[in-house]
Amino acid sequence: MDATETCQPCHSNCLTCFGPSYEECTTCWYNSTANATDEPHYFFAGVPGTAMSTYNCITNCSSEVDELFTNYGVHNYATWNTTINGRDMCMLCHPYCTVCDGPEAYNCTECHYSYFLQNATANDTAAGIAGPICVAVCVDGQYQNWTRQECDFCHSDCATCFNMSDNSCYTCSNSSLMMQDYECRE
Repeated sequence: MDATETCQPCHSNCLTCFGPSYEECTTCWYNSTANATDEPHYFFAGVPGTAMSTYNCITNCSSEVDELFTNYGVHNYATWNTTINGRDMCMLCHPYCTVCDGPEAYNCTECHYSYFLQNATANDTAAGIAGPICVAVCVDGQYQNWTRQECDFCHSDCATCFNMSDNSCYTCSNSSLMMQDYECRE
């Protein structure tokens, strides 16, 4: 409604709204004949409680959300698509992710630079985390592979290491082994 309490039409991307702006949608068109573009529109609610708590209907989660966030001075947020209560949603990935299939660090399929994709450890599995997780530091027995941005396993003689070879150990996995020139020897 405007100042004269007259109903105004929603923005063309919105099916229902609380105002005429493209940032005031409550539901979106989806493959409707009433929508001239006939493209799916994903609902994006921004970041609730911040200046970015907009309510947009967008056709491309990745590029359009990036453009919205850039307007607010925020960069490097990845997105993923899902359906919640029958509504197609565009959601933010965890800040460690460049690609994800959910909102948590363990939903990352690729990590931002300086984070490494690590397979779930026994502790992660016990906590209900089944998939890989983006971490800043790999667990003991693994090292940061900067080329692949993954945590890779050390040589079996190494408890901690900087590479997978047998002469790249920081500490030995067995107390009967002695460290000499980054190699664990008997």
